[in-house]
Amino acid sequence: MGKTFVYNTGKEEVPANEIWKEFGLFFDGTLNNKDNTELREKVEKGTATALELEIYKAGSKRGVIDEQGVDNSYSNDYTNVVRLWEYCEKEYKIYVEGIGSITKAQDDSDGFMFGAGKAGIRQKVRKG
Repeated sequence: MGKTFVYNTGKEEVPANEIWKEFGLFFDGTLNNKDNTELREKVEKGTATALELEIYKAGSKRGVIDEQGVDNSYSNDYTNVVRLWEYCEKEYKIYVEGIGSITKAQDDSDGFMFGAGKAGIRQKVRKG
């Protein structure tokens, strides 16, 4: 492998006569979903609407995997990825929930166990 030299002046220069867009892209970890965590917190505080409560009951239902001691995206706390997303000052910041989790729906076991299906790796990359 050849030698590589990287130099950074520390000065950001926007090219003249070009459109310049910066964005932050944040992929969360497996079975982590900020929206589902937020929904759980609203239910625990008693501030959830009737519709949100129904969504939570259906989504957080413990499946076979959960009964074996695996958490789901509703029972997890906010991750460092979410915290970084919140503090990103870019105009365009994109959050993609973790593999296996679906926003306001029951987690997908194919996505969680095999990285496949509607909540698998390919779908999350496409979303990003």
